Amino acid sequence: SRDGTAGIVARLAAESDRVRLLRHERNRGYGAALTTGFRATSGAFVMFMDADRQFDIRDLRLLAPFAGEYDIVAGFRMERSDPIHRRIFAELFNVAVRVLFGVHLRDIDCAFKLFRGDLLRSLDLSAPGALINTEIQAKARRQGARLIQVGVHHYPRVAGRASGGSLRVILRAVWETVLLWWRLHAYRPPAAASTTKGPYLLGDAA
Repeated sequence: SRDGTAGIVARLAAESDRVRLLRHERNRGYGAALTTGFRATSGAFVMFMDADRQFDIRDLRLLAPFAGEYDIVAGFRMERSDPIHRRIFAELFNVAVRVLFGVHLRDIDCAFKLFRGDLLRSLDLSAPGALINTEIQAKARRQGARLIQVGVHHYPRVAGRASGGSLRVILRAVWETVLLWWRLHAYRPPAAASTTKGPYLLGDAA
């Protein structure tokens, strides 16, 4: 990020041992940033969200009640506050993910999810960009993870500029999708990482 986020987090980390700054010296992509964060965790549960103010951290209370029963509690944007072209691209991508990877989520790229920590850390993740969400779900599905979807609020962007709808980003996502589809043909989940919850299950919360 070219803004002042790192400096703000460093100051907060100096004030509280509950805050920790993890930083790449160069931009390695959204997926690489999440993977670095996941690998640094140690808790029983891991949650991530985008910090562009389109989500409200207080919505974690909607996901938390399901954490003990499900391996993944995936938020979906009940009313997506994005331009129409981004919503169209997202729906087309959701369809492609269902067809290619067998992952049936309402909102695969919703950046508001809660995971069982050991499951998330067991995944060998490599997607550098936005396809990281698809890779997580596809590999967790292979490991029999139980998943439930919970609606969360989504708010209009009030600062910054989204790049997810640019042609360059879309073409790169298409290429990464093909590579991930190819790599998953040879993917074998680690034996010690399989869940004890039974076969893959997808459910929705009211």
